[in-house]
Amino acid sequence: MALASAAASVGAAWCAGLMPDPDIDIAAWSEEYRYLPPDSAEPGRYRLARSPFMRDIMRDLSPASDIDEVVLVKGGQISGSETANNLIGYLMHIAPGRAMMVQPTVDAAKDYVRERINPLIEYTPAIRRRVSEAKSRDGSNTAKFKRFPGGFLAVTGANSAQALQSRAIRYLILDEIDRYPRDVDGQGDPVGMATKRTDTFRRNRKIFKLSTPGNAGESRIAIDYAETDQRKYYVPCPHCGHMDYLRWENIRHPDGHPEQAFLACTGCGEHIEERHKEWMMDPCRAEWRATAVSKKPRTRGYHVPGLYSLWRRWGDIATDMEHARLLASRGDDTLLKKVVTMDLGEPYEAQGERATVDALKARAEPYEKRLVPYGGLICTAAVDVQHNRLECKAMAWGRQEEAWVVDYHVIWGDPLQGEVWATLDAWLLTPLRYQNGTEMRIAACGIDASDGYTAEEVYRYCRGKTARLIFALKGAKAFEAPILPPPTQREIDRGGKRVKTGDLLWMIGVNAIKTTLAGRLRLTTPGRNHIHFGAWLPEEYWPQLGSEKLVKRFLNGNVYQRWEKIAGERNEAWDVLVYNYAAAVRLGLNRWGEAQWTECERLLNQGDLFARAPAPAVQTSAAEPETAAPVEAGAAPPTLLAPPPRIPAPLPSPSQPARRVARSGYLR
Repeated sequence: MALASAAASVGAAWCAGLMPDPDIDIAAWSEEYRYLPPDSAEPGRYRLARSPFMRDIMRDLSPASDIDEVVLVKGGQISGSETANNLIGYLMHIAPGRAMMVQPTVDAAKDYVRERINPLIEYTPAIRRRVSEAKSRDGSNTAKFKRFPGGFLAVTGANSAQALQSRAIRYLILDEIDRYPRDVDGQGDPVGMATKRTDTFRRNRKIFKLSTPGNAGESRIAIDYAETDQRKYYVPCPHCGHMDYLRWENIRHPDGHPEQAFLACTGCGEHIEERHKEWMMDPCRAEWRATAVSKKPRTRGYHVPGLYSLWRRWGDIATDMEHARLLASRGDDTLLKKVVTMDLGEPYEAQGERATVDALKARAEPYEKRLVPYGGLICTAAVDVQHNRLECKAMAWGRQEEAWVVDYHVIWGDPLQGEVWATLDAWLLTPLRYQNGTEMRIAACGIDASDGYTAEEVYRYCRGKTARLIFALKGAKAFEAPILPPPTQREIDRGGKRVKTGDLLWMIGVNAIKTTLAGRLRLTTPGRNHIHFGAWLPEEYWPQLGSEKLVKRFLNGNVYQRWEKIAGERNEAWDVLVYNYAAAVRLGLNRWGEAQWTECERLLNQGDLFARAPAPAVQTSAAEPETAAPVEAGAAPPTLLAPPPRIPAPLPSPSQPARRVARSGYLR
């Protein structure tokens, strides 16, 4: 009897194995079998009507579809994770196989199982009986592994190379791939490692990549999406029927009332209100449309920003966007990044990466050239050396590193000729004027020595001008290079030792400075870190402030960043802004406290005292000669004020009063 019963069981199982899979896709399965737990926002039977744009995605993920890879770029609250859970429930019930889900970390994987997978199994009767109880001792149901008839689900983290390489997989879910590490234990990219596990099932595999995008240029999901047919969900206008997809540039709101945001139809221009959203997204009216030709015939890409979410109002997104832009104008772009990536579903490009040239030009101020406005208390200069000219910029600095561009001058001529450097010296020695009439001198000047063609001329000019704090500089290639490390001694004596009194080269951290200044260029409110520009600046000046972009590259699994010049753009104005900041840091202005600034301001306001005082005699030494200007033979010296005296060493710091700065010749 027992033998007959066993034979019947075997026969029944054999017959069941011969039966084809039920003719039902994941979308239909989720509506018929799936239940959401009581702690969900909408507990009970799963309703695809709340996220109708997911229907085609689930159809492509179903075994009957010949699509083997689906890429989903998503915003927040659009049921992306629930779609992955529907796939898991479906394969446990209908189409069992070897499956793996990868979360960003092992800890995140454990949390996902506890918060998502376990409730999926517990509250969906169709699959609850197919998975062993968690208390079983055979390891078939653990915190990272679920076995069911015909297959299993392994949930692991992208930071575990061993887990990614341990088994062959038919179903692969890569969740939040933009949060994965670039290199795992020195063995390579986790996405490539996990995808390699599906090679055995290449004929009938399913790969589901989904993520909110990260930073522009390094977002994995955005790069993968760009290689697909780039599908967008087109919805009809309730007024004219015009089909279009939802995007932020079409969201409008009355001034001062972002909570009243609406969608402007690109066809008739009518206002589409929030209450129309669910009607518009009905699959009977809306449709997915490919906007590109896929580079992989069996891959499809979908983009669903948070604007489609029925749980997130347009007014809420617009309110957050207004607040985020306000914070970004003050230097904090964390909320803006969240809105762009989570709500708009777009890669975030840091607003400081490239200056908005038109906005900078529009806010130019009407102060005079070479006139230092009140607040600018000490001046620096910078020189960019080109093969046929020197581009010079002078800036004034005040409290909390507020700055003013007070002069921009081009000296034409071959830098290999002495006349050019004599003219530069004359320009540096010509006093600027404070708004109350006090004369001010350049306190420090950095000169570009990066061009090997002219570098020796730069060193020759800087030689003997240490007292005037005129120094040669060059940009360090490493992105992490400090702003102003100690200088390098260039000259070697006959014994092979460095000459202590020889030429010095300051390798400045240009990438760090450019990142700092790029953030400051977007500040629109005068005060801390704000940079002022005069309306007298030439037309060709402004585009140069946006001539470089922060580029991110990948090498051996690591991300490398650096500022690169945009092809066809000139960048001299941007470079001398960077060099001026380096000169300000060398002066120690970033460390000055209120006492130093107050004393400096007091001395400027007593300008008559310094204007009448004769310049002290210039002290020179054989080791370090001081010259007013390197004048060529037969040429008349420039008729300018005598050079300022030597600056007392050490340089001014928060522990030294600003009076020393004034008496050193920065103010006259």
